[in-house]
Amino acid sequence: MNINSPQDACKFLITYRLLGLCSETQNLVSCMDALSRMCSCDTQEAKNNKFNQCKQNYISFVSKSNVFKNEIFSKLSGENRINFSFNGQPIGTICR
Repeated sequence: MNINSPQDACKFLITYRLLGLCSETQNLVSCMDALSRMCSCDTQEAKNNKFNQCKQNYISFVSKSNVFKNEIFSKLSGENRINFSFNGQPIGTICR
């Protein structure tokens, strides 16, 4: 399985009910929710800043994902590996 962005990670965490896994998962989902609620009245700079915050939350989650790999893989059947990347650059991998 490949997770290629903060958006993908957020969808993954929600789909597999992994929000309570650690503070990083909660922070990422909350950040992406706030980003999605921004409107055209918000400046592009504000949107970029929020996205950068979400990106950092994603990277923080990936950096700790190995600690929670048993919980993560317990929700997945048939997956033995998750590759995390951002802008086409690998940032982490966990294996069963």
